[in-house]
Amino acid sequence: MVLCSVDGCNRQAKSLGYCRAHYQRFKKGTSLHDPPLREECSIRGCRRILHRDTFCDPHYTQYREVVRALGEVGAGVTAK
Repeated sequence: MVLCSVDGCNRQAKSLGYCRAHYQRFKKGTSLHDPPLREECSIRGCRRILHRDTFCDPHYTQYREVVRALGEVGAGVTAK
């Protein structure tokens, strides 16, 4: 396994000797050595990067499942 060519990065190299994160920075022309500006999931204790809205991918999937389930429950209720 070839590691990313950026000092201190232990991720696997994907393109041009960079890991995926550093390659994206290279393409954008941003510094390869500054700490990443990443927004984290809004769920307390979760440190994953945002995927949609304010959730990471796994929490967004859970959120969508709950919304879908509530919609199905609400659809079965009739007003009197």
